[in-house]
Amino acid sequence: MAKSELQEKAKELRKSGKSIKEISKILTISRSSASIWCRDTLLSSAQIEKLHQNMIRGNYRGSLIGARIQHEKKIKQINDEKENAENVLGIISKRDLLVLGIGLYLGEGGKADNRVHFTNSNKDIILCFIKWISLFGITTNDLYCRVTINKVNEDRETFIKKEWSRLTNIPLSEFKKTSFIKTINKKVYKNSKHYLGTLSVRVKGSAKIQYKILGLLEKMMYKVKEMPA
Repeated sequence: MAKSELQEKAKELRKSGKSIKEISKILTISRSSASIWCRDTLLSSAQIEKLHQNMIRGNYRGSLIGARIQHEKKIKQINDEKENAENVLGIISKRDLLVLGIGLYLGEGGKADNRVHFTNSNKDIILCFIKWISLFGITTNDLYCRVTINKVNEDRETFIKKEWSRLTNIPLSEFKKTSFIKTINKKVYKNSKHYLGTLSVRVKGSAKIQYKILGLLEKMMYKVKEMPA
């Protein structure tokens, strides 16, 4: 195609609402040539708006692609680190579990009274606590619990209690009266079924075990402080 024909074609494409980038790609010419050939082409308000909307969609699409690439990169890095963690951790011993549980209880466990109790919203952390407390001879038959949920989820109370019961193997009969709170959820759940509130797990008649746990907490903190720098 002759240069003059390319110029006319570029102007036609411009009038149809194509961007300089699109014209350059369609005619296999440089963007600078497309820009020079089309600079005198007058566009209507509708055409200008169409170009603007195309630009917005293009930027948005580019942002989505960039976000997807970053997400996939993050997932790959996490999976790589999981494999590395498997090699680092190896088989978890009872002592490993004991130390992990001390850390969990130090952060989320009850320390002010004579009862062993632990509260969290993360089901995996709750299950870690139940596994840890078994080191003291405690089974799920020795546990009772209480669910705390947002008032807006009151209609899901039965489902939530059943779900916690299924996850923990604690009988529904050991679930005390649900506690309802009125707060705005900071976390937005795409699927409301993922919201289970928080669970407070308590050990029946646990004063002696509480003393043992508090002793472990105090000694652990002391030993950490005495570690050489």
